[in-house]
Amino acid sequence: SEVIKEEHVNDMVYAVERLNSLVSAAKIDLASFKAREARHRRTAESNRKRVTFWAVVECILIVLVAAAQIYRIRKLFESKRSM
Repeated sequence: SEVIKEEHVNDMVYAVERLNSLVSAAKIDLASFKAREARHRRTAESNRKRVTFWAVVECILIVLVAAAQIYRIRKLFESKRSM
């Protein structure tokens, strides 16, 4: 009876140590995942800022090109009228 109790206790101690080891590994993995997620979030935010900047630049350029085209076409028709 005493041997069975001691063996049972040893099994319980082994199970607790194993669980402790698994929890420690899970904590390490979680810290790694959090660090990776934070790095990816910074990268995504940086990309968003750059995309927004270049989209605004592109819109401004499109408006400028459209204005230049309108100006050139009007000038073309004005010069034809004066002929």
